[in-house]
Amino acid sequence: PIFTNLLEKNYFYIADTDTWTLVVAIPRNPFGVLLAQKIVSKAHKLFQEYGFQPASLLVQYSLWSLLQDKVPACVEADSIHITKSESTLEIISTGFFLAGLYRQGKLLCSTRPVEERSMPAKQPVDLLHRVNEKGEFVLQDLKHVWDIEKDDMLLLSWIDSLSVLEEVLQIAMKSGQNRRSKVSDIVSTLKAIFDLSCDGGKPFVIIRLD
Repeated sequence: PIFTNLLEKNYFYIADTDTWTLVVAIPRNPFGVLLAQKIVSKAHKLFQEYGFQPASLLVQYSLWSLLQDKVPACVEADSIHITKSESTLEIISTGFFLAGLYRQGKLLCSTRPVEERSMPAKQPVDLLHRVNEKGEFVLQDLKHVWDIEKDDMLLLSWIDSLSVLEEVLQIAMKSGQNRRSKVSDIVSTLKAIFDLSCDGGKPFVIIRLD
């Protein structure tokens, strides 16, 4: 992955032959800085203890830890957990950190921003109140499972509107229609667009899938 405008302490990435795990957490206010770092560290700890786990289990583990830590309501952070297993991606996102899957420059599928979800979760802490009778956190409306092919592009960006996301990314993805396109060229295009359209240069991540 190529990370732009994103500090190392705000993401965890590890890859093996056919699997990889990516967790990104972004604070939305000063109180959320420690929460974001805690989410990332929990993912790292889980991998060390149990190896590769699907995104849904990563989130369940993280939420139980946050529940035990008694995170105050004033913290605000967005997170996205993504795992690749062979030809499948599993994604769980909260807040405004969105993901889009592109194939030959065309958007195939994307996560939905908060305002379009039937059971909105504006941040990870909101999920602490969504527990079923089995003691499991309810994540169905946040979970996405996508089939992928070699040379697909996965793009993650922190932006608060799906329409704006699609507009920005479609412009950038035109440079990715050729399978021989360099990821660095797409990143340069994205960086120019994001730095102009978003205050402070919003973070984004781009991955060419194989």
